Amino acid sequence: MVPEINAAGLNCNDLFLLCSDGFWNEISPDEILQQLSLPGTLQYHADMLIRTASERGGENADNISLLLARHKSDKRLPRLMKRLLRKDY
Repeated sequence: MVPEINAAGLNCNDLFLLCSDGFWNEISPDEILQQLSLPGTLQYHADMLIRTASERGGENADNISLLLARHKSDKRLPRLMKRLLRKDY
């Protein structure tokens, strides 16, 4: 397996969604955006998104996972990213 590494600029409060195909196959990007635009914590949004995907997933509900993370401004991040991108994987 070869990891895929991409670099992009980050802004304060950018939101990252990492998920399994079991989640991605059951819920549309528009539905994700709609849920994330509502008030609530990241934990609340993750719970609601997993619930929606699980209700649609039937037998594949055990392959539904996701991680939501919000980037908070940190001046050390550019140096960390440069170090990570220099590593040979």
